[in-house]
Amino acid sequence: MDVLYNIEAARMSIGKLMRDRAEGKISSVQLASYDKDIGDHFTMVKTIAPKSMWLARKEGDADVKEVVLRVQGAICHHQLPPVLGSRITANNEARFMKQSIRLTGFGCKQFQQAVNSAANLVAFMGQNMDDGSIEQWAPVRFQAWPALEFSNRYFVHQNTEGDMVPVAYSENMDPDGVLAEMAGEDWVHTADNQVSFYKRDAVSDEKPRFVPFDPSMFKKGDLVEVQFSMVAVKQRGKDEQHNVRLILRAVAMLDDKLSKDAINKQTVVGSSLPTAPPTPSKSLKRSVGYMHDEDDDQDLGNTKRMRELSISDTRMDDEGALKQ
Repeated sequence: MDVLYNIEAARMSIGKLMRDRAEGKISSVQLASYDKDIGDHFTMVKTIAPKSMWLARKEGDADVKEVVLRVQGAICHHQLPPVLGSRITANNEARFMKQSIRLTGFGCKQFQQAVNSAANLVAFMGQNMDDGSIEQWAPVRFQAWPALEFSNRYFVHQNTEGDMVPVAYSENMDPDGVLAEMAGEDWVHTADNQVSFYKRDAVSDEKPRFVPFDPSMFKKGDLVEVQFSMVAVKQRGKDEQHNVRLILRAVAMLDDKLSKDAINKQTVVGSSLPTAPPTPSKSLKRSVGYMHDEDDDQDLGNTKRMRELSISDTRMDDEGALKQ
């Protein structure tokens, strides 16, 4: 983070954003709501393709949907589209390619509640697994503060049954055709690999609405909201050991004033420095959706990411881990 970035102002803004976004019935999708009590809100379900165990919610007698939660914070690291040819090296492999984002609250109380909630939900998933156990989970960090990292791989591996259904790459994701070339026949970009990007716009009645946003415009220090799912994935080479991943579903820009202010300050500072004479021997060195959140609407907006799961009553076998 730039030294001119106002961390204290960001900490206060994140706290207010998290309080505002937790109002009304949509508080049920706020991660920070589960720092003390999970209650009977959630369950666990198994899917065959790909093999995994997801945090889910029961709705009605038989309807079970994947849970998509929300959390707000400041971007401290991100790898988001577009994927450009200049960023690909010979060591890149399709299975490792992913889009990711890391958020921090700079010590904000509400963000710490979100971190505690994530730990509680991981413990819940471990207690409700039919097979195996959950590997110990801990948040990542940014400098001295806890942080949360969310990611989603661009591809899953196609199985012999051809269960993985490909979808088109979203706009601005693959302008150079890099991902399409890497995928070949073995790797597939599916609906589950898609991440949506939005920006919050103010409207006349002061109720926020969200519009599509270019992912290349996100910057370190931007205050954003992330939507994500939680999945337990079997670890390769570890008997019945699973780890929990936070799967990125959507990113929404909430406030970029502080990051822009830091950039403007840096520009002013840079322009006031004396110009160094040219040195011939030294070369210059040159990165799920929303609709109106109604009071009585617990959906997660336009992406409908609390989507129905294909559930199998068959127990998971020991072969293969989820490939994001």
